[in-house]
Amino acid sequence: MVAKVKIEIRHKDRLIRKLEKIVPGLRQQLDKDLRTGALEIESAVKSFAPVDTGDYRNSLNVKPVTEFHLKNSKGLVTKTFQEVRAWGLFAYHWWPIVEFGTHNRAASPHIFGPYRLLKRRIKSRIARGFSKMVKAEIARKGSSSRGR
Repeated sequence: MVAKVKIEIRHKDRLIRKLEKIVPGLRQQLDKDLRTGALEIESAVKSFAPVDTGDYRNSLNVKPVTEFHLKNSKGLVTKTFQEVRAWGLFAYHWWPIVEFGTHNRAASPHIFGPYRLLKRRIKSRIARGFSKMVKAEIARKGSSSRGR
């Protein structure tokens, strides 16, 4: 596993639990926005990636992260998620050599630059998705209560 790109909203799980009680389908909207952002990052990273034979560029892809490995004092612990909470960017295991270079090889930064460029846009998309769902639910509940 290689470079995982994760956008974190503080206390996101608590916020989502509260909002899901009010707005059904919020989790699906979040997953949709996260997937769109991940695919956008993948496209940008691939466009900046160096091409020699094309194998490395073709190895760059995003996948949902359904397992999380954490090493504690007792060993490796694996936590499996039932739903997608993050998307990861995966590539060949030598991606740090390509990204950061070595004393014999020049760096070809292509992962973290596009991520930094797109991070704000993705956060905004997620926030707009939240707002859109909440406003639609408020309008729906408001119009249904007026008819009574």
